[in-house]
Amino acid sequence: MTLVFQYGSNCSPTAQLGRQTPRGCGQYGWAETIDNYQLKFDVWSRSNGCAAADLVCGGGDFPAQGVLYEVPDNLMSRDSAPAGRRSFDAIEGDAYVRRSIAVKRRDGTIVEAQTYVVLTPQTGLLTSADYVASHYSRPP
Repeated sequence: MTLVFQYGSNCSPTAQLGRQTPRGCGQYGWAETIDNYQLKFDVWSRSNGCAAADLVCGGGDFPAQGVLYEVPDNLMSRDSAPAGRRSFDAIEGDAYVRRSIAVKRRDGTIVEAQTYVVLTPQTGLLTSADYVASHYSRPP
């Protein structure tokens, strides 16, 4: 199993349990980054019609919070996903790239996890209040 740190709208049970999480993945629980990160809205989301979140190292005053998911190893890569199944790489799409990151679980244990960051950040993008209100909440 691979631990995946999801942040922003991917903390939403609606996003994860609906369109995002492939079958066979389980929610592990709340986590936060070890280093200071900040969320930036620097990638355009065609499906949402506004800027979507990116996790950027540095510049933040506090660790970024999110949710850890346990993902079967074969569901991480497009090359290893079984026929008819979407990998996490495919779900995140071509605008994001997978990276390793250290996160702290609720019990204080530090673990390595995979996360997705924007490949080519853009400036001057705006998100929408509806997008933020419908997707963002405090992680469980």
